[in-house]
Amino acid sequence: MPWPADALLLLLLAPGCIDLAEAQTAQELFASAERLCLVERFAEALPKYQAAATLNHKEAQYRLGEMYRVGLARGVAQSDVKAVAWWRRASDLGYATAQTDLAYQYSLGLGVRRDTAEALALLRRASLQGHDAGMANLAVFHKDGLGGLFKSETTSLQLNIKAGNVGCRACCAARARFCTPVCVCVCVCVCVCVCVHARDRGATAC
Repeated sequence: MPWPADALLLLLLAPGCIDLAEAQTAQELFASAERLCLVERFAEALPKYQAAATLNHKEAQYRLGEMYRVGLARGVAQSDVKAVAWWRRASDLGYATAQTDLAYQYSLGLGVRRDTAEALALLRRASLQGHDAGMANLAVFHKDGLGGLFKSETTSLQLNIKAGNVGCRACCAARARFCTPVCVCVCVCVCVCVCVHARDRGATAC
């Protein structure tokens, strides 16, 4: 039997349905912004990312952080502080890539007070989600004893192998000794940046 019109109206006004509608709208905005970025129309993509981000779309929040990190669009001056703010929001929603990049910022004190303990906590959260860069970064923390950890080459190697098996394909010469037949070569750069995707859209992601 067809639903009565007033019952359908009540159903559509239910909180869960409103959230679903907003999520769909946010995804459409995000998808549109991504298409614009593919053809380097960053200034046009910016307001779409912003609109999606205000609807708690975690990938849009992450992209905004990227834009501020490198000053990618007109009207977006480079700002580590704003990049950290957007990545923190995405991180709080459980976005592993944001957690890994936010850890990088904390580890070097970029846009935020340097805090290796907080960086470690973020990397652990990303690693628990099976994020390859998060695990490989965490391996560096274990190897160098960062964030209050005891140094452990064994744990570091295990994490690197696990990250390699997830799909990290680049290998940094400085850490080439970690590359084994089981590991698909893990790249480790600077202190904590391990196979983290490009800091600008011109670089190659892992």
